[in-house]
Order: sequence, then structure tokens, then C-alpha cells
Amino acid sequence: MLFSSLIFICVFLPALLFLYYCSPRARRNSVLFAASLIFYAWGEPVLVWVIVASIVWNHYAARTIDRMNTPAKRKCVLAFAVAVDLALLGYFKYMNFFIANWNMLSGMSLPECHVVLPLGISFYTFQAISYLVDIYRAGTPAEKKLLDTGLYITFFPQLIAGPIVKFHEISGFIRSRRESPDEIAAGVQRFLEGLAKKVLIANVMAEVADQVFACDPEVLLPQEAWLGTIAYSLQIFFDFSGYSDMAIGLGHIFGFTIPENFNYPYTAVTVTDFWRKWHISLSSWFREYLYIPLGGSREGTGKTLRNLMIVFLVTGLWHGAGWTFGFWGVWHGALVLLERVCQLDKRRFSLPAKVLLHLYLLLAVMTGWVFFRSETVARAAVMIKRMFSFAAGNPGEMIQFSRLFAVTLVAALFFSTTLPRSIYSRIQKSPGGLFIWRICCCGLLFLVLLRLAGASYNPFIYFRF
Repeated sequence: MLFSSLIFICVFLPALLFLYYCSPRARRNSVLFAASLIFYAWGEPVLVWVIVASIVWNHYAARTIDRMNTPAKRKCVLAFAVAVDLALLGYFKYMNFFIANWNMLSGMSLPECHVVLPLGISFYTFQAISYLVDIYRAGTPAEKKLLDTGLYITFFPQLIAGPIVKFHEISGFIRSRRESPDEIAAGVQRFLEGLAKKVLIANVMAEVADQVFACDPEVLLPQEAWLGTIAYSLQIFFDFSGYSDMAIGLGHIFGFTIPENFNYPYTAVTVTDFWRKWHISLSSWFREYLYIPLGGSREGTGKTLRNLMIVFLVTGLWHGAGWTFGFWGVWHGALVLLERVCQLDKRRFSLPAKVLLHLYLLLAVMTGWVFFRSETVARAAVMIKRMFSFAAGNPGEMIQFSRLFAVTLVAALFFSTTLPRSIYSRIQKSPGGLFIWRICCCGLLFLVLLRLAGASYNPFIYFRF
């Protein structure tokens, strides 16, 4: 996998750029689609047929919806097509989870299926459903070419871990787009910034987080439990936002505008505000394709609260087939419901109150991350107990934290705020600022390559979702 990272940066991407920009405009979608399939097969050589089957199924299902001449027929085809997509996702992602829970509840001993989770199936299934629903709503016509449908579902920059792009947001770029030198330069810069987030910050945080969460939480010192939780909170942010930056940057290079996925979520003051800033594309997808169809906030307070809780439970289980993910979703849902009942999001607060709310937000989110990262709910509960305990742990189990971790932790906390954006804005406006920033990006690339060559590979967290 380390070798693959270096090949992607030094071989795959340069070769693709050469082929793409040497090809006539009418052939560029073909080049991108072929490259996307190669990219996916590189990481998922055995189950590549699943994504190919998804492309073919959703292409012809959308064409069928487009041809139906009555709303009832269109709705019937849509429901069947979405059911097939969800059945495919359910089989590969949740079958063993269902069997294990059925055995526990019924006392039976059904054997587990030997099911391997295809890479990125949660992301490309949601994009396929977006395609079908957008065609059903008649906002955009169905793609006539199977290749163009395939490009939407498999576009390699955001195929594995998002952002989730809704069809109506990107269909115009699939049919016609214009690349420019300025867009390409901005895309390269954004890609390098994301790569640096992943390699220079997230991977360092991961070393400590993995070490802490691998320990028996009963023997951890409170400060170790806190540092492990903080490390994981920063790891998942820089890991996922780094991937999103890379996807957005690559999108610019190839003429696509991919929506932003993060907006400094750790600067939020409420959990509701946090979800406006964290994984924006997923929140937007659930709001448009689940929350609003359930009734949204149009049918009274009780049903609104019910709809919110359903969305957050599904959000949790979407991330993984385990009760820890479900509990994480319910935890966030319960806090959002509490804030809605108390109308926290509609009030104006003084600075001291905002500081207290921000501390509440950080504690709430980090507590949630403990459940998200832990193997079982019981283990997560013990970990949280250790975090808020003053009892001494086992000195023999003390974890050593390196100087690199300390320096990176300070950098991670700084880059989690909006201060770097303000500094970057001032640099850009200064004489020669853009040139200086691009020199800094070259330095980042050099550091990233050194780190990749000298450290073990740590895959993106969201690859497993």
C-alpha cells in the first residue's frame, strides 16, 4: 500500500494528466472513466464487478424512469431500483451484522457469510441513488451514454471516500466543462494541502490513537485516555478533510467543481452547528433524500424529532455495521434534539457563554468519537470512565509520547481553527504572495514524499466505509 501511494503520486497521476490533456475533448470522459476503473481495480481487484454491475443497473434503471409516462410508473421503477441498490449494500455491509444479532436474540447458530466489504460501496451506492432520484424528479435528463453514468459513479478523486456528489451538482460538468491554467494550479495546490494533512498530521495522530485504543482501557491513566481521544479526534478530521481536499483539488485539475465537505467543524459551538460543518456532503444527502421525504419539519414537533433521530441512527449505521456506530449516531441525534428543544441554535450568546458552549461541543464530540473508534459499546464506556476518573492506572502500561507527536499536536490544534485561513488570505493579497505560497506547497510535497518513504502506510479512515 505504501508503494501504491508513491505510484499514484509519481506515476498514475502524471500519466493520466498527460493522456487526458492530449486527448480530444470528446474523448476525455472516456479517459477519466477508464482511469477511474483502473484506480478502483488497483485497490479492489476481486470485487470490481460489484461497481460495474451497479453502473449498468443504475444506468438502465434511470433510462427506464425517464421513459415512463405516468408518475405512478416512474415511482414504481424508482422504488424497485433503489431497493436493489440498498439490497446490494445491505448484503455486503450488513449481512454478518444481521446474522450475529439474529443468533444472539434467537439463540440460533446460523453460520456467518464470508462476505468481503467492497471498497467505497457506501459512497458509490449513495451516489447511484442520488442519480435515480434526480432523474425521477425530472430536474435533469438521464444520461444516454453508459460511459457518462459510469464516470459519475466512479469518478476516482471522490470514489473511495467522498465527498458524496449529488447528480444534479455535477451533471453539467460531465456533459461540458472547460479547464483553465488557473483552475489547474489551484487544484494542484489544494491536492498538496490535503496530502500534507493526511501524511504530516493525521498519520502522526494515528500512531498515538492506535496505541491508546489498543490498550485495555482499565489500565490507562486519565491523561493517556484523554490524549488518545484527542489524537483520534484530530486524526479523523485531518484524515477525512485531507482526502476531501485532495478530491476537490483533483476535481479542479480535470474541470469539475466538487462541493466542500468541511468548514472547520471543531470551531462550532453546538452539535447542530457541528453537523453543518462536518461531512457536509453526507449531511446534505440525508437531508435531501431521507429527512425531507420523511416529512422534514413540516408535520409538527413530534414527527420532526422522530425524523431527526431516524436520520442520525441511519447516519451512524451507514458508517459501519456495529452498534458502536449506531450508538454514535444516536448520541449525536439526542444532542441535536436537546438543542432543538432548548432552541440553542436560535439564541444569541455572549462571549463567555460561547466559550462554555464550545467546551460543551468539544466534550460531546470527543465522547462520541470514543464510541466511534471502540470495538464495543462496553469498551467505550470504560474508556470514558477512565477519562473522567482520578484513579491511578497501572504504571507498567504507561504510554510514551514522542516529541514529534507533541509538535504535531500543536500544529493540528492550530490548523483546526480559522487562523490559517486568515493568514493565507493576507499572504495572497501581499505582493508576490501567491508565488511564495506555491513555493511553500513545493516544500510540503518534499516533506510528504520524505514521510511516505520513511514511515509505514496508514490508509484513510473512510476507506472502510
